[in-house]
Amino acid sequence: MVADCVRGTHERRGVNADAAVVEEIADALVALLDDGAMAHDGAIFRTVIDAIADPIFVKDEDHRWILLNQAFCTLIGHDREQMLGKSDYEFFPKEQADVFWQRDAQVFVSGEPDENEEEITDIKGRVHVISTKKRMFVDAAGNKMLVGVIRDITERRKLEARLKVAERLMSLGTLAAGIAHEINNPLAYLMANLEFVEHELERAATGDRAGAFDPEWLSAMRAARDGAERVRTIVGGLKTFSWTNEEELEAVDLGEVLRTAVRLVSNEIRHCAKLVEQFDAAPLVWANPNRLGQVFLNLLINATQSIVVNDTSQNEIRLVTGTTTDGRALIEVHDSGAGIAEENMSRIFDPFFTTKPVGVGTGLGLSICHNIVEAFGGHIEVDSVVGCGSVFRVVLPAALAHQTPAPMEAIDAGAAASVEARGRVMIIDDEPELLSGLSRLLSRSHDVVTLTSASAALARLLANTEHFDVVFCDLMMPEMTGMDLHIALAEQAPEYLDRLVFITGGAFAPHVRAFLEDIPNTQLLKPINTRLLRELVRERVAARE
Repeated sequence: MVADCVRGTHERRGVNADAAVVEEIADALVALLDDGAMAHDGAIFRTVIDAIADPIFVKDEDHRWILLNQAFCTLIGHDREQMLGKSDYEFFPKEQADVFWQRDAQVFVSGEPDENEEEITDIKGRVHVISTKKRMFVDAAGNKMLVGVIRDITERRKLEARLKVAERLMSLGTLAAGIAHEINNPLAYLMANLEFVEHELERAATGDRAGAFDPEWLSAMRAARDGAERVRTIVGGLKTFSWTNEEELEAVDLGEVLRTAVRLVSNEIRHCAKLVEQFDAAPLVWANPNRLGQVFLNLLINATQSIVVNDTSQNEIRLVTGTTTDGRALIEVHDSGAGIAEENMSRIFDPFFTTKPVGVGTGLGLSICHNIVEAFGGHIEVDSVVGCGSVFRVVLPAALAHQTPAPMEAIDAGAAASVEARGRVMIIDDEPELLSGLSRLLSRSHDVVTLTSASAALARLLANTEHFDVVFCDLMMPEMTGMDLHIALAEQAPEYLDRLVFITGGAFAPHVRAFLEDIPNTQLLKPINTRLLRELVRERVAARE
């Protein structure tokens, strides 16, 4: 009878018993006691409950254990014979035993089932989080008894805590992308205006007013522009934390991505070790620069955290790039840290595995690195010696010939060979200051029209009373977006489609990414690289002569 009850529960719910087992076991015990079957069926019953993975116990009204299964004995860390007829006070600290006694007494008095979560410490000092479900029953002689089923949820609670950390990391990525997007607009017109003023100061330094010119003006302006460029780099680095563009692949210069990662963690490196860069020639790789940046950033952070800070001059983090014998790209991150114990080497890429103290590491970093590198067709490996340091080695396949863009030098040479022609440029953006900055930057060489509304721009283009060689348009604007403008032009003025260039601050929603992947139009990210902007306009104007 009891065996059939427990067997049926396992068939319905799997190996571990759940809440309903309390009811079924209690009912079975009552039946056994009522008909006196315990005497001849007791051995079978113990065999059955010992096969259940969840701990089970039965107490009498004096709070003494009268029945235990093997899983309960294993959890507490004592043999069955040691525990039968004893109470919690003989195996747990008094404060903890008091809590167990009070909860059991409440079930005995009320007759109502009880469920709670609590922590217990086993004989080896390990803390377990347990969920206990209890029910009181009365045997044929009128004795009150309590049956309890325990589930050890320690690992589940740890996993939930780690998942919460992972969710926070994902939220951080979304937040970082949003911050970068908000900063990019003002930064774009700040840099455009700084470059414009710098050019004006350079002209003044060599023109008729050179005698009244103070060289410090130009020096200060260049310092301001360098500072803005540094902010632009930091904002770009924030995208390392964002997964919003993870599906966009391009030919990536590993040295450039590594330098960006170094800038983000340079303060931490400076206070623990000297940085050595050994950037030998490496091929471009077909990947996402933000995701690769995340890999290198994680490896650098791990390197800094592995180093015991004493004499900084004796500590070293070395970055190496190169090419393998079969033509693949090689990146190595060396550190002179504590190294990794041999017993942990096989687990370092496992999700949530970490040897760092609580609050220092999540155990996600290396697992994420491993997944990213493998997604790009590469692999990551590690060599380590305890007390001497570690070397993390990333190997990635080289970008194929058709994936590699034409060298910038070739574009520059072609542009320089021709006399720059004056063109007509339209710029559409809902940020007036950005329009002013870009207009100042281009208006000496070209006729520039600026508009804050895509619908007004569409009307002007459809009027067909003036010609524009290139149309720059912000991607996301109120009322009519750049995507809406593209759709309208495709229907009403398709001749302008190949002249449309999108400018954007990033942080794309999924439908925006899908749109950009489906169209061939050029995209410029804010803050705009002004050199590329000028070259693009020059190229488009020359093509329409």
